[in-house]
Amino acid sequence: KTAKNLYYAVYDADGNIVSTISNNNGEAIRLETTPTKVSLPLLNGETYSILFWAEAAADKMATVNWENKSLSVNPTTSNKETYDAFYAYVKPFVVTGDKTENVKLYRPFAQLNIGTTEKDLIRVAQYYGVTGFTQSQVVVTTPTSMDLTTGNVSGENKFKYAAAKFI
Repeated sequence: KTAKNLYYAVYDADGNIVSTISNNNGEAIRLETTPTKVSLPLLNGETYSILFWAEAAADKMATVNWENKSLSVNPTTSNKETYDAFYAYVKPFVVTGDKTENVKLYRPFAQLNIGTTEKDLIRVAQYYGVTGFTQSQVVVTTPTSMDLTTGNVSGENKFKYAAAKFI
């Protein structure tokens, strides 16, 4: 519900950003309702691809590299609603007249919730392969970048988070 700012980059047949159509460095489209309609002035007979990215206004844990169509991740804390984001990559297509296309955006991030008693804490940590899991913290090894055209991830870093206590 917090990822209300939509950005997009339109790429030509050579993979270059068409800055006159894109808003990746400009003002976001506010996502007040879904679906949201985005009209793009694409030229008939030309080939384009499009990268969409929706995020919250502040507290970003990820940075989009629009030129490389990639994402770098550096979360500083856990359990932040404002970290939520969505993306979609529309593969190259040739414009053949007016067309309406529905594009579904997907979450690039996952959430892991572990509920357990103190008695079963070690067993649950072993089951999930989580190291450094105690009553007060969890250490997670996660990828640090993602190719937004394929979904392939790379890089690796360990992040330490405080565990939330629920009653």
